[in-house]
This record gives sequence, structure tokens and C-alpha cells, in this order.
Amino acid sequence: MFNSHAIFNIHATALFAKAALHPDKKLSPLGIIVVSSYYMHYDVIMDFVNRIKEFETLNTALKKGRLVVVFGRRRIGKTRMLKRWLSDVGGSYTQAIEAAPPIQIRQIYRDIRHHLETNIEPKNWEDMFELLNSIKKPIVLCIDEFPYLVASDASLPSRLQAWLDHRKQTKLSLVLCGSSFHMMHDTFLYHGSPLYGRAHKIMHVQPMTYADFCKASKRKLSDPNSFNIFALLGGIPKYWELAQDFTEATACVQDLFFSHAPYMQNEPLKIFKDENIKGNQAFSVMEAVGRGAHRPSEIASRLGIPQTQVSKMIYRLKDASVIQRDLAFGEPERHPKRVLYQISDPAFRFWYSVFSPHRSRWSTYTKQTQKKYVYDFASTVFENLCRKQHQPSWRYWEKDIEIDFVQKLDQKNIILGEVKYTKLTKQEKKSIEEQLIQKWHATRWANKYHIKGCKVIDQNYLKQL
Repeated sequence: MFNSHAIFNIHATALFAKAALHPDKKLSPLGIIVVSSYYMHYDVIMDFVNRIKEFETLNTALKKGRLVVVFGRRRIGKTRMLKRWLSDVGGSYTQAIEAAPPIQIRQIYRDIRHHLETNIEPKNWEDMFELLNSIKKPIVLCIDEFPYLVASDASLPSRLQAWLDHRKQTKLSLVLCGSSFHMMHDTFLYHGSPLYGRAHKIMHVQPMTYADFCKASKRKLSDPNSFNIFALLGGIPKYWELAQDFTEATACVQDLFFSHAPYMQNEPLKIFKDENIKGNQAFSVMEAVGRGAHRPSEIASRLGIPQTQVSKMIYRLKDASVIQRDLAFGEPERHPKRVLYQISDPAFRFWYSVFSPHRSRWSTYTKQTQKKYVYDFASTVFENLCRKQHQPSWRYWEKDIEIDFVQKLDQKNIILGEVKYTKLTKQEKKSIEEQLIQKWHATRWANKYHIKGCKVIDQNYLKQL
């Protein structure tokens, strides 16, 4: 029988020994987290980087009495960003919990009572709103995980709307934050919601960039090893912390995905829970897309169901920003004929395209094979980022013709682009340019758009991401 205390001590000793070897790294107050009697992890607190535009938006939007809504996927750094900003403006922070309304209200009251003019503890939301009306000094209050409150009391949006419309003072500015795209959209952006139009600003916190990743983790922009690790994690700061010690991507993959009880094992389930996405069909669609079925007809074929039946789930996943739709160049936004779907988040894309199909066999692969899977995956992330750097642009495919991106300059002129995740010689680039031009002349749009130039992008472009 295992002695859990002995194992805890062994891991704790190893952890503090590791900390001693890296005195420049800070451990969080909850640096040791016991996941089981034999598995542990620690958090490295990385430097806070960027979010300058978000701070500017908050400072501009939050004047006296205003409501600002902040949302973005879990692990993206909303809480740390808001706490950092609140410390600068002297605001107050509270995080909602999953519980019955009376417990939630009590939690919020205890977090903010030092700003209140009374010691009377509220029993319901009307009492809480009255206490907020008693605040006489200008203050910013941030309530994080707001969807937990709405999930426990569906009448809260109506109550909050009535308070906002009729409150007696405007000293209090309110920030409501949540991770659920679905819940935050339905609460603040759906025209039938009581809180529709009440927010002065709705801010979607986006994933951070490759440059941010390199700055936060002190890596070189030009190093493909840096990008390989970023490709596995995407722009999610929490994942960056877990990969801080790794300089080689396959070691990072082994630790976060393929080790015993890996951190990333249940991440998709947590996102699905946030978005209230349930049922085997959702997981099946994600598996199909991750394994290479990108057209709606292909997805339906993999699942063995009619395409009309799978379309509803595809749109549900798209609305939750779990998957994204790519149109071919020249296709109309409404009712396009040529559409591809892919998983939006790089970390989840890796989960479904590499981790899920290979989890049982990964340990049997050679290091070279493992590296190839990582490299091939990183190349797809590199292509997507390069395409975003040349907006407005679209992928193009037609029968056996594929072009990485077509950048539209105006109604008559375009630039063709090809992305290669390797280093190319001048001669190789010239050859690829010639092939691009030949491909375009064989497309249905050849007579409508004039080629103003070609861009062949290789690994040297990493410095510009």
C-alpha cells in the first residue's frame, strides 16, 4: 500500500530543490497542488506582459456608474488581467462560486463589505443592491464568473436590469466577467435579454500572441523550438506557465498530454462545461474535425448521420467559438458553397488531431516519429498565423488546386501566398512563386483578379509574428 505522506514529501522535496536551482522563478502561494496521492504540479508565475489595449479600453469605458462586460475562454488570463488593473485603479474584486444564491450572495458580501456603509448582511439580491446603493465613494466592483450567478438564479438578469435602470447613485462602476461565450452572449448580446443594451462596453479578451509568449517566457522569436511549444499551447498564458521549463516541444507534449494524469487530459471537457455543450454528438464532431474531416459532408459521413442533422451541432460549436469556419476566396459570407471547419484553439486542435488519435500508441513511437507529429502540427499553426498577418485574406481550394492564402488588395488586385514551415533558399522561393502563378491561372477567378505579387513565407518570418 502506498504511503501518501511519504510520496508527498518526496515530491515536495523535489519541488523545493527545483526552486532552489531556479531562484529567479516565483512559486504561487498555492504552488503545490495534490491531484492524487502520487501526482503533483506547481505553478510558475510568469511576467505579466501586454494587455495594454485592454487596460486602455477599461480606463476609457469605466466612467462613473457604467457597466462593462468582459468575456473570454477559460485560462486566457482574464482574472489576472482584471486584478492587475483593479490594483491600479483601486477597485474591488470578488469571484462568484457554484452554489445556491444565498451562499453566493454571502460570498460576494464578505469580499466587498469593507467598501460598504453598513454591516447588515444581505439575504437576497434586492438586499445586495440596496447595499451597493449605499456606497458613497467612487469605486469599481468586478464580479468574476458571473455566469455562475445566472445559472443559479435565472431571474438575476431581470433584477440587475431593474437596479441599473433605477438606481439612486452612480458612484459604483460594475465589471462583470465570465468564461462562457454562450452564457455571456445570451445575457448581454441577445436582443431579448433584460440586460441587452445595458453594458457600455463588451470586451472580448483574445488569446495572446507568439511575441507575448516569447517575452513572457524569455524565449527567442526566431527559434523554431520556441514556436513549436507555442503551437501546442496557443495564446493561453496558463498553459505557458506549465511549459516554462521545457526547451524542446516533444518533452513538453509528453508532460502536458501523454504523461500519467496529464494536465491537458480533461481541458476540452471544462470548456464544454462552460459552454453548456452536452452529448456525444458534440464530442464526435470535434473528433471528426480533429482527425481531418473539415467539410460538413465529411463530418456527417464520419458520424454516419445526415448532413442536416450534424449542421445544428456545428453551428452550436461555432457560436461557442470552439470551431471556426473558413471560406474559400471569392465565396459569399451568406450561403457559401465551399466551407471548411477547423478547431479554433491550437491546444484543443492538438488534443483532437494528435493526442486523441495517438494516446494509446504514443509511447511506442520513436522520438523521430513524435517530433514529426509535433512539427507537422506546428506547421498548420504557422500557416494560420501567417494568413492572419496578411488580412484580408482567405485560403483557396478548387478541385486539385490549393493556395495557402489570397490577399485581396482591392476589387481587381490580389497577392498570392504560400507558407512553408522550413527555411528556403532564394531559388526555392522563386520556384514556388512560379508554381503559385501557374495555379492561379488555372482557377475560376484568373480572369477577374490581377496578381500584383507573390509572398513565399518560411521560418524566417517567425520574427514578425
